[in-house]
Parts: sequence; C-alpha cells; structure tokens
Amino acid sequence: MRVKRFITIITVAATLCCFGCAGGNDSEELLVLTSDVPAATSESVSVIVPAPLSTEAPPMGEPNTVPSSDSSLTEVSNAASTSEAAPVETPQSASPSEILQTATPQTVRDDLPHFIDLRKNNSDDLLSFDVDGDGAADSLQWDQITDDDGYMHLEFFVNDSMVLLDYSNWVLVIVICDLLPNDGATDILVSTEGDFGSIGTSHLLFDGNNFETKLGYGGYIAEFSDEKVVFHDFINMLGTWYSSRIYTPKNGELVPTTEYYTNIESGVSDFTSEDILTIKMPLPVTKDGVQMYLAEGVRILPVAFVFDEYVDIVTESGEEYRIYMKYDNNGYGNMINGIREDDYFEGGVPFEG
Repeated sequence: MRVKRFITIITVAATLCCFGCAGGNDSEELLVLTSDVPAATSESVSVIVPAPLSTEAPPMGEPNTVPSSDSSLTEVSNAASTSEAAPVETPQSASPSEILQTATPQTVRDDLPHFIDLRKNNSDDLLSFDVDGDGAADSLQWDQITDDDGYMHLEFFVNDSMVLLDYSNWVLVIVICDLLPNDGATDILVSTEGDFGSIGTSHLLFDGNNFETKLGYGGYIAEFSDEKVVFHDFINMLGTWYSSRIYTPKNGELVPTTEYYTNIESGVSDFTSEDILTIKMPLPVTKDGVQMYLAEGVRILPVAFVFDEYVDIVTESGEEYRIYMKYDNNGYGNMINGIREDDYFEGGVPFEG
C-alpha cells in the first residue's frame, strides 16, 4: 500500500511496555544495610531506623563529557641550504587551517535554523523552504509505505531527491539547520512517530541533490537554537513518563549535556501527580553510596532516568534516593534486584501496556 501524504499528525501517549499504579499511606521507614555496592543483596536486614531528614540531595547524574577532538597541526618547513655560500632562507608553508581560512571564509545563513512544528499545524505552506541555500524554494514531502510484514516507513523527499526513514508513520517536527558551516551540505532533522508510539529523530545531510544519513536521536525536538536543543520523549522506567533531555550543537553533531532525562510530567515537581507510586514491599535504594531499603507504605515519584541503569526518585517527605535497574530482554521488563518493577508497588506502575 502506498499513500501520498503531505502531513498527518498524531501525538503519542506511550512507547514501550510499562505498568499502572495506585496511592497509599504516608508512613516512611528505612531498613538500612551498609554497603558500597549499588545492587541489592538477599542478606537479612538487622537495623530499622526512621527515614533520614537530611536535605542534602544525592547526585542526580553527571553531565556527559565529550573528549576534545582538537589536534595540533605540525608546520612543515624546507631545510635551509648548508653550502659554504651565504644561507638562503626558505619560507615556511602555511598550515592547512590557514589555507582553509584564506580560501573559504566561514559563511553563516541568517535564515537558519528553520523550525517546522507539524504537531498542530499541517499547512502545506510550511513545507516550502530554501533548504540548500541556492535562493529557490524547495518542496518537502513524504510518502507513507507499508512493507510485506505490515510495518510502515516514510519516503522523505526534498524536491525529487528521496531518502527512506525506516519504521516511521508520521512526521512531527522538521528542523533545517547548518551544524557544520562550509561542509557542503545542509542538516535536516526529522522527528517522526513510529509503530507502538515510538518517537525518534533522523539526522540527514542534503547537498542539493543527495542525502547522507547520520546517527539519529531518541525523542522529538521540542526546542532548537544555536546554543541549546531540547528533546522530549516517553521514558519507560517505573512506568511511562514524559521527559526531556538537553543537547548542544558541536562539530556537526548534537551532544547531550547530561546523561539523564528529566521527568516533566505534570504534578511531579510538587508531588501532586495522580501517578504517585506506593511501596508494598521493601524497595532497595542507595543514598550517598549507602545501600538501604525504603519500607512498605512510602510514596515516591521518579525525577530523572538513565535507561537500563538507574532512576532517581523523591519521597513525599522530600528525601532523594537512587534505584538501580536493568532491562530484561526476555519480556520481563525492568528489573530491580531481580524482581519485576511493578511487583514493588501497590497496583503496579503507571501506564502499564
């Protein structure tokens, strides 16, 4: 089946497998097991103490550091004559960077970045723009196709040039930008929704005739500037949560400024969310490098996520802890100390599906 479309927008609510939740009481106790190892153990707990009242927040994820790619350029000079006659100096050759700066001065297009948000407005007028900077408007469009297995893909066009976007159903956002001036191509970032509500962003380079596909990104682009790019996505840890992550343009790529996604669901910041998790069995957590257990009845909400590693949580009393998790590829979902995440909470975790 092949259907010509210029735009169809659907906003999604969830991505991968996750689970539903319910409320509980406000009592809170810690079962403390001193250990420097993040994973929980099966040893019996010997001490029961009240929850700590310290307001010191645990580490919430360190920013990613990207190794510098700068390399020194060695200047090459011709050897001077060593004959008995007066020496003749040979001028040094210019370095490659000096030659590049002299021959091709940096040019920056003042009409970029160009942000096209198609989630609420599907006007065809939005899909005409000078992509390659030649002064003429280009046409952006796509065809939706279905393969023999029933999966949908998009054939994405700039004029008559086409590139295939795998497992994509709808276009949400298009950003036309120039992340690396004078590389001979324009960057096109296309955020799409795929099967089962998955969201991703393809990174394309377009030279006016041909496409090159680069490594893409999770989520869709919510904000874009020359200094900061904000991605939004649905994270499936302790349920499904609408979250954000900040990137910055660098050397032709978008580089994350933090390793974690931040939960931006309504009601999380002031603990009024309808999806508060209530613990029904001792929950292994860590705080300041010490392993402990949160007791039955404690109410929590997740605030930050690093997929397949950990979730930072806050209790109703304001205490912050970290839960280490691993994803089980055999269909069991996220595991905490070898137990399914929803088994720790009354009613499971929110948005199970």
